[in-house]
Amino acid sequence: MSKFKKMIISLVLKIMGKALVYLYKKDDETFHNLIDFCDGESFKIRIANLNIFLHIMIKDKNTRRMEIIKNDNKECDIEIIFKNINYAFKVFMGKKSIHEAYAERAFILKGDIHKAMGLVRGLYIVEYLLFPKFIWRRILKEKPKTFARKFIVYMRVLR
Repeated sequence: MSKFKKMIISLVLKIMGKALVYLYKKDDETFHNLIDFCDGESFKIRIANLNIFLHIMIKDKNTRRMEIIKNDNKECDIEIIFKNINYAFKVFMGKKSIHEAYAERAFILKGDIHKAMGLVRGLYIVEYLLFPKFIWRRILKEKPKTFARKFIVYMRVLR
C-alpha cells in the first residue's frame, strides 16, 4: 500500500506543480497570493524521510515565471514537511484540508508564515480547479476567487 501511496502523492504533486506554475502566470488572484515571494525564492512541499517533493522557484516576478526544481538538493525559503505518508495521502486525495492538517499538526512549516499563508491560498485555488466540486466543497472553507477556467487548466497540466 505504501508504494501505491507514494506513486499517487508524486503524481498529485506533479499535477499541482504544473497547475500552480500555469496559474501564477495567467491568474491574477494566484499571482497576488504569491506576491511576497521575490525572484530566486522557492518553496517546497515534501514528505518526511521520503524522496517525494514539489519544489518551485520564482524565476521572474515581472514576467510571472516560475520553475519546477527537479532535484531535492537546493535550499528553499518555505518548506512544508508532512510528518507521515498516510496523512499526506489524505490531504492530496482531498480527504483532509490543509488547514485541518495544520490544526492537527500533521506537517512542519519552515520559513515565513506570512509567505506560507499566501502559498496555501494559491494551493486552494489549484485544489478548487483540479478537484471535482464534491471534493473541494469538503476541504475548502469557501470557493476561492479565480478567473481561470477548469478546462484550460486541465489542458495545460496534461500537455
